[in-house]
Amino acid sequence: MKSTLKRRARFQILAGPALALVGTLSLGACAPAAWQKAYAAEPGVVAGTMAVEGEVRVRRVPWERVEVALEAERAAAVASDVPEDQWPAGQREQLTELLLRQLQFSSPGAVELVGRSRFVTADFEELDARELTSWARRVNAETVVYASRGMGVAERVDREWVFYDRFDGGRYYDTGSRHAIFPGRTAASVPVVRSVPQYEFVVYWVRAR
Repeated sequence: MKSTLKRRARFQILAGPALALVGTLSLGACAPAAWQKAYAAEPGVVAGTMAVEGEVRVRRVPWERVEVALEAERAAAVASDVPEDQWPAGQREQLTELLLRQLQFSSPGAVELVGRSRFVTADFEELDARELTSWARRVNAETVVYASRGMGVAERVDREWVFYDRFDGGRYYDTGSRHAIFPGRTAASVPVVRSVPQYEFVVYWVRAR
């Protein structure tokens, strides 16, 4: 009985941090991508009731092209005396047409902007073509266009698990002793500061009219 309790106590000491670490990793794996959290549907655009048939195209354009449209949108927002959702339809259409041209659609009137996402991340591999394609089918879009740029370096605080030896004591009356000490290993989560590169992404979902 004494050896059984000792093995059980050591298992709890060793397994506890490991199970906590597995739980932490599992929760992180289920988190939505940064582009998905930042997604916004275009005002007045209906996602559609029919699924897109055929291949969804995912392509990239230079940031300098998208930047022209982003600057035009920013300037319009600064000059406007009303919120963006109250802009005249003509003004919004002009900005959307400029954006579609900068996204290299030769006939902007033949396509429709469905939604967009703009975010900053430290993971340059944040975009997964399969996920973008799956989302495109969900919102009935046929083309996904994105651009990115570097934004320098920023500090990020991560947490790491550190393992160390420890000795746990407790009262175990059925061992024949009022006090028993069991050696083992445990872990603690500690903050670690890292310098990581930052990237800004913009993603657009487009479909034919």
